Amino acid sequence: MKDKSIRSYLIYPVCVNIISAVLLFILAIVFKEPILKLFGLNKAARYPIQCILEPFSDTTGILMCDLYLINTTNIDKNARNLLSDLKLENDDETLLNMIDIIIKSNKQGLNIIRIEEDTSFNEDKGMVNIISQKANKEYLLKIHSLKAFAIMRYKIITDYKDDWTPGIQRYNRGLLKRYFNLEYAGDW
Repeated sequence: MKDKSIRSYLIYPVCVNIISAVLLFILAIVFKEPILKLFGLNKAARYPIQCILEPFSDTTGILMCDLYLINTTNIDKNARNLLSDLKLENDDETLLNMIDIIIKSNKQGLNIIRIEEDTSFNEDKGMVNIISQKANKEYLLKIHSLKAFAIMRYKIITDYKDDWTPGIQRYNRGLLKRYFNLEYAGDW
């Protein structure tokens, strides 16, 4: 009698949980691509260029950001093979126009004054042109080439002053999206 209660209260629930976990794991592996496509997560994982914004403030409290362009592959990239990467991986025609990176201000009162290249940091890593489109208050980073595993840095200088303590980084990714809009084929 005691053996039956141990089996029904302990062994059976543990076995059911293990079997359920294994089945869920197998289903997740089998249906990985359709699930990622359903939620729109497959494009960021495949686009070889990633962008990261690192905000900071100067001593007067003006918001600035370091923008990092990262080639996540072991292959040198240029505009032609970035376009072919997009054509191979995506059915969405709108993504084919997003090889370059467009940076806009999302916040009222925040203007991007300029974007400066860190030439000493970026030396021999690739070639990217910064094009100001003042009429639209946006900047275009036109990618010509990026070496394999290269990380390039650009400084975004704004005129926006907030009430945070100068010199302290306090913006997370969600808050940054309120301030800046990056449009390109990857996800930031």
